[in-house]
Amino acid sequence: MPLDEDHISICKPPSRDAPLYKSIQCFLTECLKAAEGAGASARSGPAGVSGAWVAEVVRKGRAPFRIGLDLEAIGTRLFGTVSYPTGPAGIADGVVDGERVSFRTVHTPQFETEPAEIRFEGTIGAETIALVVQDPTGHARATATRTRRG
Repeated sequence: MPLDEDHISICKPPSRDAPLYKSIQCFLTECLKAAEGAGASARSGPAGVSGAWVAEVVRKGRAPFRIGLDLEAIGTRLFGTVSYPTGPAGIADGVVDGERVSFRTVHTPQFETEPAEIRFEGTIGAETIALVVQDPTGHARATATRTRRG
């Protein structure tokens, strides 16, 4: 709604009954409701990825091993740490898109001199994440099980 106002009258409406005040209040209420709805969808349902997870990584021809994932989703961004048997690594380029998740880690494993980049792609369920894990030597599959909600 167009209003005949100047900078000072916009910054400090004369009363709570003023049309400008009511218009701003309505706009801010709508924004807060939209933000709460977006936050709830990022925390609940299949996209509720925040929390602690344990996954068994299985690669053909190799012994399975366990990793820990400590994940925190903020909107569509994913942060956290993956704890490998050879040491921890921070998550980079993490994205949550509905039921899909993707991220990568780069770390120098214990007893190694060169960093290793490992990529993850997966589908989020209520209490599991089905992952494909890719490193320079090939790919593996993993199923992560939730141990704690975030």
